[in-house]
Amino acid sequence: MKKIILLFGIFTIILFSGCSTKTVIPISKEHKLSHICIEDNPKVKVGDFLGVITDIFNEHGISTEKYQVNNKPVYCDVKMTYTATRKWDMATYLNHAELRLYKKNKKIGYAEYHLTGGGGFDLSKWASVKSKMTPIIEELLGQYEKKDVPMRKNNLKKQSAVQKTTIEIKLMKIKKMHNDGLITDDEYSTKRKQLLNNY
Repeated sequence: MKKIILLFGIFTIILFSGCSTKTVIPISKEHKLSHICIEDNPKVKVGDFLGVITDIFNEHGISTEKYQVNNKPVYCDVKMTYTATRKWDMATYLNHAELRLYKKNKKIGYAEYHLTGGGGFDLSKWASVKSKMTPIIEELLGQYEKKDVPMRKNNLKKQSAVQKTTIEIKLMKIKKMHNDGLITDDEYSTKRKQLLNNY
């Protein structure tokens, strides 16, 4: 009888337990991240996953843009790939996620969230994507200070932030073209002045 009670107790603990694990390799400040290009993953069906990720990066002063597979913009020095899966138990919830960051094909950062055993009967498994991913990305970007950036819901401020990001991207693009010898010094100066005058 004692063995049955003991086995039942162990089974109950396993059944009701569900813990999340994380693995993070922080991005060194030496990389001076200001912009990253994110490779779209159409297989990810976790609602607002990418929105949450980009919001947290923006809070740290790092702008983002998404591109389609095999179509990475030439001016993007840093790219990020991602994956996320969900499970269902009365409702869907984030079960696993990975972010990988590369600079010129060398991995510079990694973050993983995993819900062990699908979460069991632990109610926290239904927590939002934001509450699950925020502490992990905060650790990933631990060496990058948070900045006072426009709130996502404020349309005027958001429009200004998007405009600023667009200018930064264009400046990076022409600088890359200049460094690669695709445009002359004069052409670079002219294009740079045009962009800044139109901002």
